[in-house]
Amino acid sequence: MKSIRLKAVASNPVDKSDGEPRPFIGLEDIEGGSGRLLVEKPTIKAADDSVRHLPGDILFSKLRPYLAKSYAPQAVGTATGELLVLRPGRELNARFLFYVTLSSPLLDWANITSYGTKMPRTSWEALGEYRLYLPALEEQRRIADFLDVEIARIDRLVALRNQQLGMIAELLKARAAHLTGRVRLHTEVGPDRSPGVPLRRAVHSVQTGTTPAGLEGGDSGASCGKIPWYTPAAIDGMMSIGNAEKFVAPSVDEELPLFPAGSVLVTGIGESLGKVGFLNHIATGNQQITALEPNQKADGRFLAWQLWVAQEDVRNWAQYSRIRIINNDVLKSLPIFLPPKDAQISARMELDSRLDAINCLRGAVDRFSQRMREKRLALITAAVAGRIDVTTARGVDV
Repeated sequence: MKSIRLKAVASNPVDKSDGEPRPFIGLEDIEGGSGRLLVEKPTIKAADDSVRHLPGDILFSKLRPYLAKSYAPQAVGTATGELLVLRPGRELNARFLFYVTLSSPLLDWANITSYGTKMPRTSWEALGEYRLYLPALEEQRRIADFLDVEIARIDRLVALRNQQLGMIAELLKARAAHLTGRVRLHTEVGPDRSPGVPLRRAVHSVQTGTTPAGLEGGDSGASCGKIPWYTPAAIDGMMSIGNAEKFVAPSVDEELPLFPAGSVLVTGIGESLGKVGFLNHIATGNQQITALEPNQKADGRFLAWQLWVAQEDVRNWAQYSRIRIINNDVLKSLPIFLPPKDAQISARMELDSRLDAINCLRGAVDRFSQRMREKRLALITAAVAGRIDVTTARGVDV
């Protein structure tokens, strides 16, 4: 089996941008492990410190190479200097090289040759020493063709599972709109027929978070008497609240807004405006988060469900400025449906049960997606190492 150092069949041209606006690719634009862009189109940007690339080049992240960020651009453009431009020579097929950069041996080599602890990086000098299996050009093309088909099949299976999950979530949203009364609010119009009341009728207090001094990272949190501090990123879109980014200790020198357990968290500013989470413990949050403490007329989970399904209504009520925002007075005027307490509890019990089932399905989809990522990595690794006869291996079992 012929092997050769990468630097013998590829180069790393460092052609700095001339500052003219061109399609720009950043690290955050590339999905790890798949080679896909996370944006529909690259941003047009004039970046003096970027590097130019051509169709046929491969862009590989030298920063945190374990993230496996590699991309094969189809047009002339620029990219962040954290991406190495790999330009294949005459003996190396570009698509074959692309798959090599997504294979386990190269990624392991890139990680081993990285320097730095918090922000490990590899370099072309180190990566160029990697030895790859190099069959004839025609065989490289056959391997790349084979992987194109098989990887597309794997990705399609993952997409179908996620599409299924999305459809079930839409059914939940429709059921929540019915059970929480949002449908009635949208159909029974007029001053005499509308069943709505302003949100303020259902809340005891409304607080907006802050960014206090003394925020601490890590997971020392509640066990040390500290309070979790949330940002909108912790709200997952299905009313759950994930891990806190920071923790804070209450201080006598500073009025820290404390969100009681049972509060409904609403994002009141920015792109995530209207995201809703239900809090089951004492916490606090940043300026983008507003906490609604329900009063005795409202069941907290019912209120959370209604606001969850009313996200577009919240966004439509927002004020337009440089940044989209809804202040607390406007939010408290939002019409809601507030049936008797026993009806609220009955509705949220059904919705909570449906959500539990969806979360179980989501866990299964996540596990399936992880297995498919592992399968994709193993398939790429075996193919570029010459361990699969791609002339006979069609429709590899996944």
